[in-house]
Amino acid sequence: MITNQIMKRPLADFTVEQRTKDAFFNASDLLRQWNSAENLNTQKNGDFKNKDIDDYFNNKATKQFIKALCEEEGFTKTHPAWVSTRGKNGGTWMSPLLFIDFAMWLNPVFKVKVLRFVTTKCLHIAMKQATLINSYLLP
Repeated sequence: MITNQIMKRPLADFTVEQRTKDAFFNASDLLRQWNSAENLNTQKNGDFKNKDIDDYFNNKATKQFIKALCEEEGFTKTHPAWVSTRGKNGGTWMSPLLFIDFAMWLNPVFKVKVLRFVTTKCLHIAMKQATLINSYLLP
């Protein structure tokens, strides 16, 4: 059995939680932080509107994305792309790709930050691998 740890990861101005046992991210925790941040949910008319995770899941584009994600990544009813739990470390936990889509859904400006975060992490990993390979190839 895999021991589960909750890792704290920076994402733009927020800290997101990721489980070590399955790499799932806590979408509920990000949403809580998002809804408590000033001015992030102010509409054009000046009204404040909290984001709701049900709105994300009920979105037609989200449903299409989840269908494609499940087909491509092999998620099933017994191995779902997300789970909702209660209690300590509870919330809606999403697979990394679903979580990225969810985070980008929150706001167009935040979408850019999410894409920048993912790109930076990918480039960092690629550069580390290239350095490692070069260290073996070069005298």
